[in-house]
Amino acid sequence: MPPLGLLKSLADNEPVDETQARQAIQMAERLRHEYGNMLQEHQTLTVELRALAAAARQEAKPDQARFADELVVHAHNEEQVLYPATLVIGEYLKLRQDGHSGQ
Repeated sequence: MPPLGLLKSLADNEPVDETQARQAIQMAERLRHEYGNMLQEHQTLTVELRALAAAARQEAKPDQARFADELVVHAHNEEQVLYPATLVIGEYLKLRQDGHSGQ
């Protein structure tokens, strides 16, 4: 997610290019619009990936089981860290553009 690429600059209180900020805000707004659906899709995907991992273990296919387990972890990382961080970055950039960041 490109908005996450701005995180270091924002944390260091450095200026962000207006075009990049505008694009990051737009991406965050699209994510917010789709957020509920994405989380539901992740829940479905997680159930299926766990079933795949279990079947792979039963078939003595550890590489496939590990792959499915890693995809579950990846989905949880997106849900718990990446998506929320993107939404926060978008909101912060909107506030910063409006001059409400205290700068």
